[in-house]
Amino acid sequence: NRNLLITFIYPGCEIYIKSFIDSLNIQKDKNFKVIFFCDKIKIKKNIFSKLNISSVFYELKGSISNIRQKALRKILEIKPKKICFADVDDIMADNRTKVVFKLLDKNNIVFNDLDLCFKNKKIKNYLSKYFKNHQKLNYLDILDSNCIGFSNSAINFNLLSKNRKNIFTSKKIIVYDWFFWSNFLINNKALFTNKTKTKYYISKNSKNQLPPKTDKVSIQHLLEVKKNHYGLMSSRKKIYYTKKILYEKSMKNIINKNRLEFKLDHWWSINLKS
Repeated sequence: NRNLLITFIYPGCEIYIKSFIDSLNIQKDKNFKVIFFCDKIKIKKNIFSKLNISSVFYELKGSISNIRQKALRKILEIKPKKICFADVDDIMADNRTKVVFKLLDKNNIVFNDLDLCFKNKKIKNYLSKYFKNHQKLNYLDILDSNCIGFSNSAINFNLLSKNRKNIFTSKKIIVYDWFFWSNFLINNKALFTNKTKTKYYISKNSKNQLPPKTDKVSIQHLLEVKKNHYGLMSSRKKIYYTKKILYEKSMKNIINKNRLEFKLDHWWSINLKS
């Protein structure tokens, strides 16, 4: 089997596992293997007895970023053809693997639409408000915020393998997904599809809210994420270095809200004005 679906299980997401397995079982294309990367959690294997797709489990330890990187090293050893990412606390439409694996025949990176699921409301087809079907994005489109996460993305192995030197680092990474996709989109484009989607669940405690929260503590965390991100990317393109300097200088002082631009569309979409 040349295709993989990769997902991560971590403390707190146990309540979503059954729904996630249900969404795997109803996939229209089941021509893939599932790899579960388990973080600091002992899984009761009987939960997975109803999964009707070939699967394997690996236990990993470390920060979220460390685990993502260890998982990617494992994928590089396995050498699949295509890779679909998924988060175990989100639910895939029944045609997600069918659509993304097909689109990867002619595109190296694919990302799909999201339904935002809050406790008391749902916003359907959220990314379709911003992108047309088959629109292509590069690194400038995810420079100030991000819309491609491990919940809604897929990649060809050949591209992953060619870029291995850019996606591993011993430096501290607060948000790995943004770093990962930014590196790829410097020399490649990601194709958006609205023909499938992921139900993205957002609790009031989520640090990576979509759209971002605007209270003081959330804004401070968001700005720390951006300062960290631009520092990590600063050797890749001059624009990242420019933003790194802006965020490092500005964040030495207390930041007033009038110094901020509130786009409030994608992840991390509050910006320091230059």
